[in-house]
Amino acid sequence: GVEILFSGDNPAHKMIAEILQSEFKAIGIKARLSASEPTIYRNALLKGAFDIAFSETWGAPYEPLSILYSMLIPSHIDFAAQAGL
Repeated sequence: GVEILFSGDNPAHKMIAEILQSEFKAIGIKARLSASEPTIYRNALLKGAFDIAFSETWGAPYEPLSILYSMLIPSHIDFAAQAGL
């Protein structure tokens, strides 16, 4: 199975995690939900200590390359998510 890490103080994150859990169950994968306080959640993201996690974005109208370039900076959350791919 997999662990879905989310920020426990965010109701939208919980709802998305529950939907993902249901979708995984439908294809025979057991997913365990892991709600964390914001500081623990962010530290886990920075360390890459998760199976599945998600974050928020403001979306358009931002330049797509600025998001891609942020993945090259070790202090950004996206860097850890991309490490080793």
